[in-house]
Amino acid sequence: STWQKTFIEERWGVPDRRVVFSPFMLDDRFFSETNLPTSNLQPPTSKIICAVGLERRDYPTLMQAVRDLDVQVIIAAASPWSKQSDSTARAEVPANVTVKKFTQYELRQLYADSAFMVMPLFNVNFQAGVTAILEAMAMERAVICSRTPGQTDVILDGENGLYVQPEDAAALRQAIVSLLNNPAEAARLGRNGRKLIEQQMNLDHYVKRLQQVVEEVTSNE
Repeated sequence: STWQKTFIEERWGVPDRRVVFSPFMLDDRFFSETNLPTSNLQPPTSKIICAVGLERRDYPTLMQAVRDLDVQVIIAAASPWSKQSDSTARAEVPANVTVKKFTQYELRQLYADSAFMVMPLFNVNFQAGVTAILEAMAMERAVICSRTPGQTDVILDGENGLYVQPEDAAALRQAIVSLLNNPAEAARLGRNGRKLIEQQMNLDHYVKRLQQVVEEVTSNE
């Protein structure tokens, strides 16, 4: 957040005191295991992991990493706002990988059906993938994420997720196998992710922070 405030001050000439940091947030009532309705999706018959979104997603590296692993990988390659092309389109999709689009309700079920979520990113300097990361965490799922300059404000390595170097299929495969072989650790990371959402990054906290900023500004007028 300090880096972001400094960047804004240098780029737009806005004094630091006028820059308010507000973390990303999501509706943790919708994205919650306790809010799952009876689903039309078939229950998993084998281990499942998922990857979600389009913006700067490095799905070719993910597909290389999971080739021939004993796990079903479901890639939800869609986004309501990203203009990026689907990086799976020109790649050879392994037999254990499925690429499709989901509704929000189906996506929530996908998180629930998955052992954890993988966020493979190209090396970018902004928060690509943060929405899906928060959604997975809210569903108590661990996240394996590429360690990019922009993706730094949500995942704490070893506490609620794992980082790997971008575009490193061997390192990504190692992290995936590690969590597949240690479901208790994946569950611990997932619980910590949900705790972060509840304590800092849901809509209730966002509204309270926004209210505080508005009250401070209006009281100084």
